[in-house]
Amino acid sequence: MPHILKQFPTRLPSEVNLLSNFTRSLLRQTTTSPKRQFNTFSLRMEHGSPIEEETLPFYKQEQFYPIKIGKILDSRYRVVGKLGYGPYSTVWLCREIKYDVQYCFMNETHTLNHRYVAVKVLTRISRSDHAMNGEMEIYSHLSKVHCSHIGGAYIRGLHDAFEIHVPEWVHQCFVHPPMQISIHELLVQAKSHKLSKDLLKQTLICLFQAMDFLHSIAGVVHSGTTLSLKTRGYA
Repeated sequence: MPHILKQFPTRLPSEVNLLSNFTRSLLRQTTTSPKRQFNTFSLRMEHGSPIEEETLPFYKQEQFYPIKIGKILDSRYRVVGKLGYGPYSTVWLCREIKYDVQYCFMNETHTLNHRYVAVKVLTRISRSDHAMNGEMEIYSHLSKVHCSHIGGAYIRGLHDAFEIHVPEWVHQCFVHPPMQISIHELLVQAKSHKLSKDLLKQTLICLFQAMDFLHSIAGVVHSGTTLSLKTRGYA
């Protein structure tokens, strides 16, 4: 499983921390209660009933790489849970077990030996076509863009990339920092199922700044803006 890109530089201007604090304060105003309540219920399913990506049109089981909780990907990412799915990929929360970073706290040096990441596993492509992966090309291009533009902080960073090889096929995998709540999930939690004026304004500002960075600085056209966008990382 060769690594394609070892490290994607993360651009985090100081304004981002201020913006994150502002967003959290707005979230507290928007949600129904500071305490989230969940109703427990049981869901009975017939054995073999399609779920999640299996319900998508044109779904083909052989296109997706089979993953189970506890599986270790690329000898370093242990699968903890499933975050999402789409017609061309599944996304998994993983614990990186080969991670060693030292930091200083209260004048003492500590070692952090793991972190959590989101691993996106693409559907299979032939070995002859995997070099033409457009998503990898975009990340490679963005890694060469060095600019203080604040919009760059809202572009999802790439920690790592690797490939899973099966006979005659390749599954490209991208490792990202886990994102926060999506706009759709925020709407569901809101009292009126609408964003407050202040939160909508701040969301649009961040979104436009991210788009401006991609278009004006990086020279990239983004064509997939939906309510599934995550806070803090919009693209």
